[in-house]
Amino acid sequence: MRQDARAFSLVTLGIIFGLIWSGGCGGGGGEGGSTAGAAPNSWELTAATGNLVLSPVAFNSSSGATTIDLGTVISTGTVTASGTVTGGSLTDGTATLTSGNLTGASSVEVTGEYTYASTKTRYMSFSGDGLVPVFHSLGKMEPQNVGSSKYYIFEGGSGVEYASQRVNFPDGAIITNLVGWIYDNSTTSSALGRVTLYKQQNGLSTDTSIAEVETTVTFASTTIQELSGSCNETVNNEDFAYYIWVTGDADNADTRFYGAQITYTVTEAD
Repeated sequence: MRQDARAFSLVTLGIIFGLIWSGGCGGGGGEGGSTAGAAPNSWELTAATGNLVLSPVAFNSSSGATTIDLGTVISTGTVTASGTVTGGSLTDGTATLTSGNLTGASSVEVTGEYTYASTKTRYMSFSGDGLVPVFHSLGKMEPQNVGSSKYYIFEGGSGVEYASQRVNFPDGAIITNLVGWIYDNSTTSSALGRVTLYKQQNGLSTDTSIAEVETTVTFASTTIQELSGSCNETVNNEDFAYYIWVTGDADNADTRFYGAQITYTVTEAD
Protein backbone atom coordinates (compact mmCIF):
# COMPACT_ATOMS: atom_id res chain seq x y z
CA MET A 1 0.00 0.00 0.00
CA ARG A 2 2.85 2.41 0.79
CA GLN A 3 4.44 1.87 -2.62
CA ASP A 4 1.05 2.22 -4.36
CA ALA A 5 0.49 5.49 -2.51
CA ARG A 6 3.88 6.77 -3.64
CA ALA A 7 3.21 5.87 -7.25
CA PHE A 8 -0.23 7.52 -7.07
CA SER A 9 1.32 10.68 -5.60
CA LEU A 10 3.90 10.89 -8.39
CA VAL A 11 1.21 10.39 -11.06
CA THR A 12 -0.81 13.16 -9.44
CA LEU A 13 2.26 15.43 -9.50
CA GLY A 14 2.68 14.69 -13.20
CA ILE A 15 -0.93 15.56 -13.97
CA ILE A 16 -0.86 18.79 -11.96
CA PHE A 17 2.28 20.14 -13.63
CA GLY A 18 1.44 18.88 -17.12
CA LEU A 19 4.33 16.46 -17.06
CA ILE A 20 4.91 13.53 -19.45
CA TRP A 21 5.51 10.47 -17.28
CA SER A 22 7.21 7.22 -18.27
CA GLY A 23 8.37 4.28 -16.15
CA GLY A 24 12.00 3.18 -16.47
CA CYS A 25 13.57 -0.16 -17.32
CA GLY A 26 11.23 -1.49 -19.96
CA GLY A 27 8.36 0.98 -19.71
CA GLY A 28 5.08 0.46 -17.88
CA GLY A 29 4.77 -3.31 -18.36
CA GLY A 30 6.43 -6.46 -19.56
CA GLU A 31 9.59 -8.06 -18.24
CA GLY A 32 11.88 -5.63 -16.47
CA GLY A 33 9.06 -3.06 -16.16
CA SER A 34 6.74 -2.10 -13.36
CA THR A 35 4.64 -4.77 -11.71
CA ALA A 36 1.55 -4.41 -9.55
CA GLY A 37 2.44 -3.19 -6.07
CA ALA A 38 6.10 -2.45 -6.96
CA ALA A 39 7.75 0.82 -7.92
CA PRO A 40 9.72 0.97 -11.22
CA ASN A 41 13.49 1.08 -11.13
CA SER A 42 13.56 4.65 -12.46
CA TRP A 43 11.24 7.45 -13.49
CA GLU A 44 11.53 10.18 -16.07
CA LEU A 45 9.68 13.47 -15.60
CA THR A 46 9.66 15.82 -18.58
CA ALA A 47 8.16 19.29 -18.22
CA ALA A 48 6.54 20.46 -21.48
CA THR A 49 6.59 24.09 -20.36
CA GLY A 50 7.38 26.11 -17.26
CA ASN A 51 9.40 24.90 -14.32
CA LEU A 52 10.06 21.46 -12.88
CA VAL A 53 9.67 21.81 -9.11
CA LEU A 54 10.70 18.99 -6.77
CA SER A 55 9.14 19.68 -3.39
CA PRO A 56 8.85 17.90 -1.01
CA VAL A 57 11.99 15.93 -1.64
CA ALA A 58 11.18 12.90 0.58
CA PHE A 59 10.14 10.25 -1.95
CA ASN A 60 11.32 7.35 0.24
CA SER A 61 8.48 7.08 2.73
CA SER A 62 9.97 4.04 4.49
CA SER A 63 13.36 5.56 5.31
CA GLY A 64 12.37 9.21 5.36
CA ALA A 65 15.31 10.11 3.11
CA THR A 66 15.42 13.72 1.90
CA THR A 67 18.00 13.34 -0.86
CA ILE A 68 17.21 13.32 -4.58
CA ASP A 69 19.82 12.26 -7.11
CA LEU A 70 18.72 14.25 -10.14
CA GLY A 71 21.11 12.53 -12.52
CA THR A 72 21.26 14.72 -15.62
CA VAL A 73 18.68 17.49 -15.83
CA ILE A 74 18.25 19.30 -19.13
CA SER A 75 16.06 22.33 -18.74
CA THR A 76 15.52 25.77 -20.19
CA GLY A 77 13.54 26.82 -17.13
CA THR A 78 14.33 26.70 -13.43
CA VAL A 79 15.03 23.60 -11.36
CA THR A 80 14.13 24.23 -7.74
CA ALA A 81 14.89 21.89 -4.85
CA SER A 82 14.41 22.32 -1.12
CA GLY A 83 16.64 19.47 0.01
CA THR A 84 20.04 18.11 -1.02
CA VAL A 85 20.88 17.92 -4.73
CA THR A 86 23.70 15.49 -5.48
CA GLY A 87 25.65 14.49 -8.55
CA GLY A 88 24.41 14.79 -12.11
CA SER A 89 24.50 17.94 -14.17
CA LEU A 90 22.27 20.84 -15.20
CA THR A 91 22.35 21.96 -18.81
CA ASP A 92 21.06 25.24 -20.21
CA GLY A 93 18.98 26.25 -17.22
CA THR A 94 19.02 27.81 -13.80
CA ALA A 95 19.45 25.75 -10.62
CA THR A 96 17.90 27.40 -7.58
CA LEU A 97 18.60 25.84 -4.19
CA THR A 98 16.09 27.33 -1.78
CA SER A 99 17.61 25.52 1.20
CA GLY A 100 19.94 22.63 1.94
CA ASN A 101 23.15 21.79 0.09
CA LEU A 102 24.33 21.60 -3.50
CA THR A 103 27.08 19.00 -3.88
CA GLY A 104 28.88 17.28 -6.72
CA ALA A 105 30.39 13.80 -6.84
CA SER A 106 33.71 15.28 -8.03
CA SER A 107 33.43 18.99 -8.78
CA VAL A 108 30.93 21.72 -9.49
CA GLU A 109 31.85 23.59 -12.66
CA VAL A 110 30.66 27.09 -13.52
CA THR A 111 31.21 28.26 -17.09
CA GLY A 112 30.42 31.91 -16.31
CA GLU A 113 30.87 34.00 -13.17
CA TYR A 114 29.82 32.66 -9.77
CA THR A 115 27.63 35.55 -8.64
CA TYR A 116 26.39 35.91 -5.07
CA ALA A 117 22.68 36.40 -4.43
CA SER A 118 23.55 39.54 -2.43
CA THR A 119 26.56 41.80 -1.93
CA LYS A 120 29.15 40.40 0.52
CA THR A 121 31.30 42.53 2.83
CA ARG A 122 34.96 41.59 3.25
CA TYR A 123 37.79 42.90 5.43
CA MET A 124 41.56 43.09 5.09
CA SER A 125 43.59 43.85 8.23
CA PHE A 126 47.24 44.90 8.67
CA SER A 127 49.73 45.03 11.50
CA GLY A 128 53.20 46.54 11.42
CA ASP A 129 54.83 43.15 10.72
CA GLY A 130 54.31 43.26 6.97
CA LEU A 131 55.20 46.91 6.42
CA VAL A 132 58.43 47.60 4.56
CA PRO A 133 60.46 50.79 5.20
CA VAL A 134 60.52 53.25 2.32
CA PHE A 135 63.54 55.18 0.97
CA HIS A 136 66.20 53.56 3.22
CA SER A 137 66.82 50.64 5.56
CA LEU A 138 66.52 52.80 8.65
CA GLY A 139 63.17 53.72 10.06
CA LYS A 140 61.75 50.22 9.92
CA MET A 141 58.71 49.46 12.04
CA GLU A 142 59.58 47.46 15.14
CA PRO A 143 57.19 45.93 17.66
CA GLN A 144 57.12 47.33 21.16
CA ASN A 145 55.48 46.09 24.36
CA VAL A 146 55.19 42.58 22.92
CA GLY A 147 52.72 40.38 24.76
CA SER A 148 50.61 43.22 26.14
CA SER A 149 49.03 45.92 23.97
CA LYS A 150 51.59 45.43 21.22
CA TYR A 151 52.30 48.39 18.94
CA TYR A 152 54.86 49.52 16.34
CA ILE A 153 57.11 52.55 16.05
CA PHE A 154 59.66 53.69 13.46
CA GLU A 155 62.93 52.54 15.01
CA GLY A 156 65.98 54.45 13.79
CA GLY A 157 66.12 57.10 11.12
CA SER A 158 65.19 60.70 11.70
CA GLY A 159 62.32 63.07 11.05
CA VAL A 160 59.27 61.64 9.30
CA GLU A 161 59.50 57.99 8.24
CA TYR A 162 57.37 55.90 5.90
CA ALA A 163 56.49 52.23 5.49
CA SER A 164 54.41 50.52 2.81
CA GLN A 165 52.68 47.24 2.00
CA ARG A 166 51.07 45.95 -1.17
CA VAL A 167 47.32 45.21 -1.08
CA ASN A 168 45.63 42.59 -3.28
CA PHE A 169 41.92 43.05 -3.96
CA PRO A 170 39.59 40.92 -6.09
CA ASP A 171 39.02 42.63 -9.42
CA GLY A 172 35.75 44.55 -9.44
CA ALA A 173 35.55 44.81 -5.65
CA ILE A 174 34.37 48.14 -4.23
CA ILE A 175 36.55 49.66 -1.49
CA THR A 176 34.29 51.40 1.04
CA ASN A 177 36.32 52.27 4.13
CA LEU A 178 39.78 52.63 5.69
CA VAL A 179 40.45 52.47 9.44
CA GLY A 180 43.72 53.23 11.22
CA TRP A 181 44.44 52.62 14.91
CA ILE A 182 47.04 55.19 15.95
CA TYR A 183 48.37 56.56 19.24
CA ASP A 184 49.61 60.16 19.12
CA ASN A 185 50.66 61.83 22.37
CA SER A 186 52.99 64.34 20.73
CA THR A 187 52.33 68.02 20.14
CA THR A 188 55.29 68.37 17.79
CA SER A 189 54.04 69.71 14.48
CA SER A 190 55.90 67.11 12.44
CA ALA A 191 54.95 64.17 14.66
CA LEU A 192 51.71 62.54 13.56
CA GLY A 193 50.31 59.19 12.58
CA ARG A 194 48.84 58.68 9.12
CA VAL A 195 47.56 55.75 7.06
CA THR A 196 46.86 56.20 3.34
CA LEU A 197 45.49 53.79 0.76
CA TYR A 198 46.90 54.47 -2.70
CA LYS A 199 46.45 53.20 -6.23
CA GLN A 200 49.21 53.51 -8.82
CA GLN A 201 48.59 53.25 -12.54
CA ASN A 202 50.60 50.54 -14.25
CA GLY A 203 53.55 51.87 -16.24
CA LEU A 204 53.29 55.36 -14.75
CA SER A 205 54.70 57.06 -11.67
CA THR A 206 51.37 58.68 -10.87
CA ASP A 207 49.62 57.47 -7.74
CA THR A 208 46.28 58.59 -6.31
CA SER A 209 45.06 58.60 -2.73
CA ILE A 210 41.86 56.57 -2.32
CA ALA A 211 41.39 57.14 1.42
CA GLU A 212 43.45 58.63 4.24
CA VAL A 213 43.22 58.94 8.03
CA GLU A 214 45.57 60.83 10.35
CA THR A 215 45.92 62.24 13.83
CA THR A 216 45.83 65.96 14.63
CA VAL A 217 49.35 67.32 15.03
CA THR A 218 48.44 69.93 17.63
CA PHE A 219 46.48 67.63 19.92
CA ALA A 220 48.04 65.13 22.33
CA SER A 221 46.05 62.04 23.30
CA THR A 222 46.87 59.18 25.66
CA THR A 223 44.33 56.85 24.05
CA ILE A 224 44.46 54.75 20.90
CA GLN A 225 42.51 56.61 18.27
CA GLU A 226 40.31 54.72 15.81
CA LEU A 227 40.31 56.90 12.71
CA SER A 228 37.91 56.04 9.91
CA GLY A 229 37.63 57.34 6.35
CA SER A 230 34.96 56.27 3.87
CA CYS A 231 35.44 55.96 0.11
CA ASN A 232 33.86 54.41 -2.97
CA GLU A 233 36.51 52.97 -5.28
CA THR A 234 36.03 50.13 -7.76
CA VAL A 235 39.12 47.94 -8.02
CA ASN A 236 40.68 47.78 -11.47
CA ASN A 237 43.56 45.30 -11.36
CA GLU A 238 44.16 45.56 -15.10
CA ASP A 239 45.31 49.18 -14.86
CA PHE A 240 46.27 49.78 -11.22
CA ALA A 241 48.24 48.39 -8.27
CA TYR A 242 47.18 49.10 -4.67
CA TYR A 243 49.13 49.64 -1.45
CA ILE A 244 48.89 51.20 2.01
CA TRP A 245 51.35 53.84 3.21
CA VAL A 246 52.02 54.49 6.91
CA THR A 247 53.61 57.74 8.08
CA GLY A 248 55.08 58.36 11.54
CA ASP A 249 57.78 60.13 13.49
CA ALA A 250 61.16 58.38 13.81
CA ASP A 251 62.30 57.16 17.24
CA ASN A 252 59.25 58.58 18.93
CA ALA A 253 57.20 56.33 21.20
CA ASP A 254 54.59 59.07 21.39
CA THR A 255 53.46 58.16 17.86
CA ARG A 256 52.49 54.49 17.59
CA PHE A 257 50.91 52.36 14.91
CA TYR A 258 48.50 49.66 16.16
CA GLY A 259 47.06 48.48 12.85
CA ALA A 260 44.83 49.25 9.89
CA GLN A 261 41.81 47.72 8.20
CA ILE A 262 40.24 48.05 4.76
CA THR A 263 36.59 47.24 4.09
CA TYR A 264 35.40 46.25 0.63
CA THR A 265 32.41 44.53 -0.97
CA VAL A 266 32.14 41.86 -3.66
CA THR A 267 29.27 40.50 -5.74
CA GLU A 268 31.00 37.42 -7.18
CA ALA A 269 33.61 34.84 -6.24
CA ASP A 270 37.17 35.45 -7.37
